[in-house]
Amino acid sequence: MCILLPVLVGLGLPLEVRRLASTDPNLRVLDTARKIVAATFPISVLVAWTATQTLLESLDARAKVAAFVAIALSHLNLSWACDVSVLVANRGYLWILALQVVQPSVYLAGVIVLWSSGGATTATVIYANTAASFVTFATGLVATRRHRGLVPVPSRGVVRSSVKYFGSSLAEAASSRLDQVLALSLLGASEAGLYSVASTVSSLPSSVAQGMASSAFPRVVRASGPGRRSEVRRVLRQTLALSALLSLVLVCVGPLGLKVIFGPQFEGATAALLVLSISSMVANVGFVATACLNATGKGMQTTAIQAISLITSVGSLALLGPLYGSVGAACASGIGSVLLVTFATSRLRVSARAMAPSLGDIRAGLARLVSH
Repeated sequence: MCILLPVLVGLGLPLEVRRLASTDPNLRVLDTARKIVAATFPISVLVAWTATQTLLESLDARAKVAAFVAIALSHLNLSWACDVSVLVANRGYLWILALQVVQPSVYLAGVIVLWSSGGATTATVIYANTAASFVTFATGLVATRRHRGLVPVPSRGVVRSSVKYFGSSLAEAASSRLDQVLALSLLGASEAGLYSVASTVSSLPSSVAQGMASSAFPRVVRASGPGRRSEVRRVLRQTLALSALLSLVLVCVGPLGLKVIFGPQFEGATAALLVLSISSMVANVGFVATACLNATGKGMQTTAIQAISLITSVGSLALLGPLYGSVGAACASGIGSVLLVTFATSRLRVSARAMAPSLGDIRAGLARLVSH
């Protein structure tokens, strides 16, 4: 809920902030975004109260209070998502990396301290997550202090324009979480656990897609005509080249890593990991392609494509999961990714031949990432 609520109340705001900041760095879009984020606080409080009285009613009193605080302050995640968007537009990639690392690092450190001291309870773990979100929010304020802009931007216009990205943001958030939620009921605890581990390991190359998308977004926004098409084709080729290389590495060392890191009881996740290692390559290309679509202002098309991909993936999971367990779930994820890439590249007018990578694309892709 703390993940989906900012997406729901944000109405695609981070993507619109990224587009505006990429168009003109002098716009005071971040100040406008923070006013909009602050206005969502009463909604978060209302949702928090409703959730603790209904869905979370079975929690003990302390855990309920912790859950209320966490949900009520979940709009802080929306704030630093807007900060990341401004940093992407201004190429503040070190700060982007910091913001992406701070939240999980602080949370993990808190859980380790709680566990080692014997103080780990549902309430304290939730508080650790809330503390991590607050630290990330504060880091975002520091990171963007030099990117405030000069030209005011009306809030009403920003909200109106951000709505077209709402579905895209929601579908992307659902895509990253929904399969593991559904796997528990469709596959059973054992197979769902194997799929979760395989999915986590196979997601390691996703950092490449995030870096490539962050680099491409402002360039695509500012370019036009043939220059825009060339940038889109170039970044998709480089993403495919780097992702293919990382997928190959994952296929080679992933099974051993499962055994060493997670123990022999998770060797059963090997087959699912091999399938997901290949599909992660496709998913990375899809992630960058949808980012390019959003950069061209085609938020509604992105929403439709991601929705179709998500529905297909869920339907495939319902069919293949019960029959083939974690491997079936991995195949379902791959089917959704292939469909996403097919539709997104079609809307971008990029053919399969134009995306065919070369060794030079590996070098160029690495140079693009390093230059961040």
